[in-house]
Amino acid sequence: MSDTGQIPNDPPSIAPEQPPASQPTLLLARDGWTALGVGLVALVAYVPLLAPGLLRADMGELQTLAVTLGYAHPTGYPVYLLVAKAATAIPVGDVPYRVNLLSALMGAVAAALVVPLGTVLTGRRWIPIAGGLALAFSPTFWSQAIIAEVYTTAAACTVLVLLGLALWQQTGRLRWLFAGACVGGVSLGIHTTVAFMAPAAVLFVLLHRRRWKANLAAAVAGAATGAAITLAAFYVIDRADSPCSYFRTVINPSRSEWNLELDDTDDFLERVWLSITAPQFQGKLTSQPLKRTAEKAQQYLENLPREFPPLWLAAAVAGVWRLLRQNAKMSLLLTLTYLAHLVYDLQFDGIVHVMYISTYVLFAVFGTVGLAWASDGCRRLAAGRGKRRWSAAACDGACAIAAVAVVVWPMLFAAAWDREHRRAYWVPPEELDSVGVEYSTGYHRDVRELLGKLEDDAVVFTGWCHLYPYYYVALVEQGRTGMEFYIDYVDGFNHPELADSAVQFVRHIKQTTPERPIYFTHIVRRIAELYEFEPAHEGLERLYRVGKPIE
Repeated sequence: MSDTGQIPNDPPSIAPEQPPASQPTLLLARDGWTALGVGLVALVAYVPLLAPGLLRADMGELQTLAVTLGYAHPTGYPVYLLVAKAATAIPVGDVPYRVNLLSALMGAVAAALVVPLGTVLTGRRWIPIAGGLALAFSPTFWSQAIIAEVYTTAAACTVLVLLGLALWQQTGRLRWLFAGACVGGVSLGIHTTVAFMAPAAVLFVLLHRRRWKANLAAAVAGAATGAAITLAAFYVIDRADSPCSYFRTVINPSRSEWNLELDDTDDFLERVWLSITAPQFQGKLTSQPLKRTAEKAQQYLENLPREFPPLWLAAAVAGVWRLLRQNAKMSLLLTLTYLAHLVYDLQFDGIVHVMYISTYVLFAVFGTVGLAWASDGCRRLAAGRGKRRWSAAACDGACAIAAVAVVVWPMLFAAAWDREHRRAYWVPPEELDSVGVEYSTGYHRDVRELLGKLEDDAVVFTGWCHLYPYYYVALVEQGRTGMEFYIDYVDGFNHPELADSAVQFVRHIKQTTPERPIYFTHIVRRIAELYEFEPAHEGLERLYRVGKPIE
């Protein structure tokens, strides 16, 4: 290692008249206000379009569990839920709105963090602003920044890990490597796909041969610390013993679908393992035919110009080449991280358009590097024509302004906005029925109205869409702890059939407490063979009550 602390053979991309990137902490201290400005711009853009209240499906689940804690659907998201729990203390709006607001805050953080990362990689002050705004204003990222979801928080973790590794590479200080690895471990409790960069990160560390033992030890210690924090977060949500934990509402009633017994979820570590490994969803990674993967790849490429203007995509391609020439190890880290996410997303048989956000983060970073290269080219071009020498800051500022204009320009047209005046984003046709979001407060009102017709000890089997919003209104708002809600079909699209264990669960209730009301949202064949069905209530859904046994 050199006297300056910079690792040899990894020259940073530094323009003339810029502070040396061997002092990245000075760059970060100087440009902190720039990053803050980008974050505030993003937040100001998101908040007026924020979903106003209670949402359906995954969003409603996260809003509910932010209050009650408990396991969410795989992979559990314990760290996210604890952060969301803290966000419920924000003194604005109701609780669902506050969890929506958390996504906006984390989206702003992710966009702001692109600025210091771009500063470390390029040594530039103004150009990284465009990278932060390019990510913030990309339509799919924006769509997740205005609802209760984990993707903007996961994006912030991704940028933090990359920033830690970049700072370590340029300073040689192990604390940055430890910090980046620690964030990577913590991200397991936010969205496990962040860990897809782990193989690339390990290779990145090993390629720095000087002090490799100390480097590897710092990385392992950091990752272990982060993983321990995630495990501690799992313990906290497990101890909460929420009545609306995913194990109670989905897994246990339908456990026969996954060949599970009740005692398979008795132990804390068993619950953690099942939550992380998600055996009920593992088939979605291998069941998709190769032809479908190719179709999704084509859709992905066709959608890229909707996420980033073509000029930005061109800058990103140039950035890959530029970084490869100047810092091959960092280029390898970013490229392998991108490919790991993309390969997984294209293979996954499920809702994936939001998972592409991880790859969009890399486009924002590569575009920043490419823009710095374009700025250098502009200066050389001006000098070659005998014009007055431009300062690096002036040229960078001009390129940054032009790039921001390119990013903002599509938003000036009506096609960039949907009928509710929110940022329009592309969704694959096969996912349209699964990603609808109710942005009005009317949905919350409809849930209250329907539940107001039900008994305080009612048991309701419904679909994933309404399962957790029902729990939020009944348990959190109204304190009706005797009501229970369960999912009916664990795979309603491919296998619309009630699980054997769910049938046994209904029979157990009817045998032990026959007067207790049980409702389904439709006439279920396997229950109709055993009991009469009686139309009961109408509202958000039509409910049917399970009646007397059939003689």
